[in-house]
Amino acid sequence: MITSFADLLHPHDPAALRAAAASGTRLLLRTDRARQFAGLMPWERFNDLVTADRVLAGDIEFARNNAILPAEMTILRPKRQKPPTRMRAAALHHYAQQGVSTVINGVERFDSETRRLNAIFERAFRAPVKTNLYASFGRDSAFKPHWDGHNVLVLHLHGRKHWRSWGQPWRAPLSHATCKVPDVLGEPEWEAVLEPGDILYLPRGEVHAAALAPGEDAMHLTIGIATPGFEALTAALAEACQAEEIGRQDLPILADAAQKQAWLTAAKQLLHRAVDALDLDAVLTLLDQRVEPLQAGFLGVDRRVHPDTRVVPTLRRPLGQAGAHGEPGRTVQAGTQSWTLEGIECHILALVMADAGHTVASLSAALPEIDATSVRDGVITLARKGLVTVRN
Repeated sequence: MITSFADLLHPHDPAALRAAAASGTRLLLRTDRARQFAGLMPWERFNDLVTADRVLAGDIEFARNNAILPAEMTILRPKRQKPPTRMRAAALHHYAQQGVSTVINGVERFDSETRRLNAIFERAFRAPVKTNLYASFGRDSAFKPHWDGHNVLVLHLHGRKHWRSWGQPWRAPLSHATCKVPDVLGEPEWEAVLEPGDILYLPRGEVHAAALAPGEDAMHLTIGIATPGFEALTAALAEACQAEEIGRQDLPILADAAQKQAWLTAAKQLLHRAVDALDLDAVLTLLDQRVEPLQAGFLGVDRRVHPDTRVVPTLRRPLGQAGAHGEPGRTVQAGTQSWTLEGIECHILALVMADAGHTVASLSAALPEIDATSVRDGVITLARKGLVTVRN
C-alpha cells in the first residue's frame, strides 16, 4: 500500500523528482516498490473495470499504433432492451493477441484507490492530475511517438516495456498543429526497459514512445500533471483589478475615441498597480484553496474507528505552513467548503497529510501528550467534517 509521496519513491529522495519537475528534465527512478506498485491495479481489478457502458461512453478505448477501434468491434448491443449491452469477450481476446492495448481514460473516476493515489500527487505537485491506465498484450503499443500537453509521470505496474525518448524539440509547446512529430525520427536520445516499481518523469513536450518486450503483457499508469501556466497569473490579475470599479466595468465598445483613450489610460494604471502587488505564493495558495476535497465516507463512522483503522486525508492540496504546524483555531479552505479546526484536529490532520498510512494507534504514538481516547475522538470529528476518511 502506497501511503505518501516519499513511500512511493523509496529509497529515493522526493527532492530528486521535484528538482526534475522544476527544471523540466526527464528522470527515471527504479524503486524497491514492485510489490506495492502491482497492488495499485491488480489484473483482476483491471478486468472488473472494463465494462460495456464505459466503452460506449468513451471512457475505455482499444488502441493500436494511434488507431482506435470502433466501439461496435468490442461490444454487443442488442436490438431490444434485453439482454443488456455486453462485451464481446472472444473478440477482445483476439484483438489483444493482435497487439491492441486497452486504455482507461481518467481511471480515478472508477477506482477509489487511484483517486487516493492522485491526491498524493496533487499535494506533492500542487496541480490537477488525471490518470490513464494502459494495458498491452503480446506486442505493439497504443500510440506512435508523440508528446503530451502536460507533464507526465509513469508508474510501471506489471510486465516490461521498452521506452524511448527523442527529447524536447520545442520548449514549452502548446499546439500539436504547429509542433508536429515527424513521421520518421532518428535514433532516440534515451531509452530504457521499465519494470514493475519503476517511475519515469517526462516533461511537457518530450517526444516519447513505448513498446512491449516481446511476448509479455504489461500495464502502467500515466499520471498527467496539469501544472498551472501563465494564465493563472493573468486570471489573478483580473480578479485583483475587480476590487476597483474600472476593473468591473464592461469594455467601452460604444464610446467615442477620447472616452476609449481615457478609459484605457486608467485601465493601464490599474494593471500596473496590480502587477506591482502580484505575489506568486499568494496566487498558488488561492489556487490550492479552490480545489474540492475527495468525497469522504461519513455513515456510521463512530462505530468504525478502532486502533488499527487507517486514517486517510481527503484534501488534495497541502495545508500550507500554518496548517502543517498544527495551530489550533486554523481555518482550512477547500473549494466551496471551509472548516475551523481546534486543538487536536489540527495535529491529526497535519500528520495524516504528511503520511496517509497512519492508523489511530500510530497517531496516538505520534501524539504522546494526548490520551488515546481524545485522539480517537479527534479522528471521528475530522471524519464527520469530511476532512478524513477511515478504512478498516
